[in-house]
Amino acid sequence: MTGYGALLVLCLAAVALYRILRHRSQLPLPPGPPGLPYIGNALQMPADQSWKAFTQWAQVYGDVMHLSVMGRDFVVLSSPEAVSDLLEKRSAIYSDRPVMPMLGEMMGYNQLIPLSPYGAHHRDCRKLLVSGLSPRNEPEYNMVQAAKTLEYLPKILADSKRFRSHIRCLVASTVFQITHGYGVANLDDPMTQLAEQTNDDFSRAATPGAFLVDAFPILQYVPDWFPGAGFKRKAKEWRKSSDKLRNEPYEMVEQQVIEGTASPSFTADLIRSKEGITPEDQYIQKCASASFYVAGADTTVSAMESFFLAMSLYPEVQKKAQEEIDSLVEPGRLPNFSDRSKLPYLDALLKEIHRWNPVAPLALPHRVTENDIYRGYRIPAGATILANSWAILHDPARYPSPFDVIPERYLSKTNEHLNPDPRPFEFGYGRRVCPGQLFAEDSLFIFAAMVLSTFNISKASNPDGKTIEPEVEYTGVIRWATVSMVNFVSTIVSLSIVLILTWIKTYAIRKHISSMGQSGKSLSNLCARDGSIYFVILLIMTIFNLVATTYQAIGDVTVLELAVSPILISRFLLDLRGADTARRNHVDTDEALASTVSEDTPESLCFSSAVVGNLEAPLTSFFADDEDQQEHEELPCDLTDSPSGGLAENSIKHEDTVHLDVDYTCEA
Repeated sequence: MTGYGALLVLCLAAVALYRILRHRSQLPLPPGPPGLPYIGNALQMPADQSWKAFTQWAQVYGDVMHLSVMGRDFVVLSSPEAVSDLLEKRSAIYSDRPVMPMLGEMMGYNQLIPLSPYGAHHRDCRKLLVSGLSPRNEPEYNMVQAAKTLEYLPKILADSKRFRSHIRCLVASTVFQITHGYGVANLDDPMTQLAEQTNDDFSRAATPGAFLVDAFPILQYVPDWFPGAGFKRKAKEWRKSSDKLRNEPYEMVEQQVIEGTASPSFTADLIRSKEGITPEDQYIQKCASASFYVAGADTTVSAMESFFLAMSLYPEVQKKAQEEIDSLVEPGRLPNFSDRSKLPYLDALLKEIHRWNPVAPLALPHRVTENDIYRGYRIPAGATILANSWAILHDPARYPSPFDVIPERYLSKTNEHLNPDPRPFEFGYGRRVCPGQLFAEDSLFIFAAMVLSTFNISKASNPDGKTIEPEVEYTGVIRWATVSMVNFVSTIVSLSIVLILTWIKTYAIRKHISSMGQSGKSLSNLCARDGSIYFVILLIMTIFNLVATTYQAIGDVTVLELAVSPILISRFLLDLRGADTARRNHVDTDEALASTVSEDTPESLCFSSAVVGNLEAPLTSFFADDEDQQEHEELPCDLTDSPSGGLAENSIKHEDTVHLDVDYTCEA
């Protein structure tokens, strides 16, 4: 035990010395909150709304801040200047995406535009999508967006309890009509269910810490039958949904094109555009059409829900927007896209929605592919780059009263540096800017204009008549895992206790070697063997515990500790009893071993065979997937018909009142 311990300490010291010397010979990393050795800032990372914590830290450490979590480098950018300098001007090396084994490689989402690595495949897919979403196709898309919105307003009124589902169905119906010429019939439509399933799978897998394979990518290569490989089976199951979303709608349109029955759509145009298409070209087309939905559905739904939230909280803003629409749109019709340029207040309101509650507060992360130097600081290759859009859009120096919805800030421009257009900070940066920005803005405009023309949005009341105040809460796209300080300390204490017990055992046995013959040497060897086994097992457990608590697998590690700790402690006590028996009776080696593992000893305490079997279940639990999803509180909202507009063609009466249970916790 002593030899192995000394060797381990020597190795750790050598690694630490190497890291210190290497860092001294290099430029410093950007400033950031101090962390602990090896785990870095893992103990400080907030579990929710990390962009707010990053904003506070940026006030201390600057707009370019470095964080380290379990050896991974993160650089947080909190100013337009830093974002522009790195993600825009140096986009050649700042356009990659971080590797996410579960969501990317194992589920196949790394082939779609939002998460694909920056390379030939990404550029080919993006080229097709940008071409399909170009302004020349905007009039055709606008017709679909207006028709679908008009179709779903009566459904929202008739079935307000499923308000959010109707919003999602509206977006899915619009996207599928444009991408595949497919009209979604209702909420139970197979295409809608497929889209909902892939959205759910995506959100589960995208949560950092949900799967240990994201911390240990090598785990993706373990066999499916290996204990604890449940994540591989889950990935295969979820990949079926993503493959279906990529293949089935495309193949449906492909068959319609062959039969001559295909409706006008983005996918049909792709198929017709190339004769003698190769399998590689076909795969790129499939990825481009599937990316349309994956990239646009959730973000559009989130923006629409933020609109409803803002209108319920700021009725005076809602009233001004309605008055502007009423002054322009004559009775008997609804607003359309031709009215857009004549509705400056509504345009300003939608800008403010983007700023006030951005869809992605930290945007999608970038990855730098080469070592870089910025402002005298070193940015290491492979670091994850986070653009804190929320900090930029809530900077009081740029947007006075940043937490209030004030559309007027964009109408009177007296200072070009004050209240700039927030949309450049909402749809991504550099070569990864969202190609569907125009489509998303159009969808939100026509939806907001028609809703304001027909409904009044107000806060709901409970059965006692008390007004329910909605809470402004946002989960965002990146959710950080945190290390439990209690778990961290308990791990260190547990390891210390075990090491002390090991030392006591070693000392107790070696103390009597001089008074014993051959049996003493055998017991010394037994001590060295068991001590090595105990130390290695506890060291592995400690490493797993630290990493797993960082990646929110605390419950699984606790099961492992509860299973293994009694075995180890019991083994210590049995060995001490055996050593004491040997000391008193000077028994030979066989008798000493027999007393160490006596007939009364449970087989589960024998490391040679039974312990492996008994550890299988705890290990399986340890590697099990933590799929708990945060539940969002549903917050009601009332919608009543606006006295100013009309929907006679949809049989919506002005006296109708809608009581909506709206989940205002927007997700990106």
